[in-house]
Amino acid sequence: MTIDVRPRITLQKVGRNSFLVVVLAAHSLAGKTVDVARWSGGHWVTIGQTQLESIARTSTVAVGHVTSFVPLSTRLRVFMTAAQAGPDYADGHSNFVFK
Repeated sequence: MTIDVRPRITLQKVGRNSFLVVVLAAHSLAGKTVDVARWSGGHWVTIGQTQLESIARTSTVAVGHVTSFVPLSTRLRVFMTAAQAGPDYADGHSNFVFK
């Protein structure tokens, strides 16, 4: 029996149009992609993707940078499907932030 776990995904606003994606998992997800979405019309609409990169401090954290020119007060969130994450992982999503 196998148990799929969700990667922990965090989205942080780091500038006017800049956001940082941090993904924590049992092994590095560097090289994988995540979908960036905005809330529109009662559902999440994908507006782009970003590729994750490794960081030197640890092998279990991957980061990505997003630049988004959506209107103010738009909700943004990051999604990662099980197919994007790989075996032993379930779908994951971040918190949402307002631009």
